[in-house]
Amino acid sequence: MIITGGKYKGRKVQAPDENITRPTLSKVRQGVFNTLYSLIGEFENKSFLDLFGGSGVMGLEALSRGFEKVLVFEKNPKVAQILKKNY
Repeated sequence: MIITGGKYKGRKVQAPDENITRPTLSKVRQGVFNTLYSLIGEFENKSFLDLFGGSGVMGLEALSRGFEKVLVFEKNPKVAQILKKNY
């Protein structure tokens, strides 16, 4: 997986086994952040909450695009270890 936009664009993200998680597709991530931008404008001084962390790619994408704070939750300990490596 690769960050699709912002200052970390092109950075590779390690993904957990696909039997454990289902990473968000890049087109979906782009759509989410384009929609958020059209609704709230600039992401500076804003926070992003990811309740189903997985690889953390949504949170990393949010940081890359300018969110100030990102909070990621993941209940699976194996997946959480990979998530920590990605951050």
